Amino acid sequence: MGKLKGSVFYLCGPIDYAKDLGIGWRQEITPRLREMGTFVIDPTNKPTAEKELFEGVENQGLRRALKENGEFEKLHELGQSVRNFDLRSCDKADGLIVYLDYDVVMTGTLEELFIANKSKKPILVFCKQGKKSIADWIYFTIPPKYIFENMDEIISYLHKVNSGEEGDNRRWHFFDWEKIVCGQ
Repeated sequence: MGKLKGSVFYLCGPIDYAKDLGIGWRQEITPRLREMGTFVIDPTNKPTAEKELFEGVENQGLRRALKENGEFEKLHELGQSVRNFDLRSCDKADGLIVYLDYDVVMTGTLEELFIANKSKKPILVFCKQGKKSIADWIYFTIPPKYIFENMDEIISYLHKVNSGEEGDNRRWHFFDWEKIVCGQ
């Protein structure tokens, strides 16, 4: 295994308004990341023992009904666990892979991206509409070398990082796990 072995990636992208609730691209990229020895945190398949995080297709109707009925306090109360879990997932991740789709609202996606950027984590971005469609503010925030045309370009880039061919040390920092585990 290479440099990415043991790294944790959070898959950041729209869920609420995505036609497939954001599941499709995540299911496509996850096995490709795992082949490199990485771990994946997928917010559409949360790794938690909590049974109910008020998210997903089974609760979409309830969320809409709460809005329709003006029960905004209840929506806020129930939704806090979703937001808290997703932001904690960003904290735990070594890097983010961010899918942008300007056909849908992406409020949580943007919050996660900007919070992770403050930690100077590697954030790899691709967009359904293509690299030239990405909002200027993203380019002001994320180094352009981390903005890609599509998922395949991200995977190709990660293979270079994994092999040591890409050695940018401004955002990629690798631990010597032997030193950590053995204390040497």
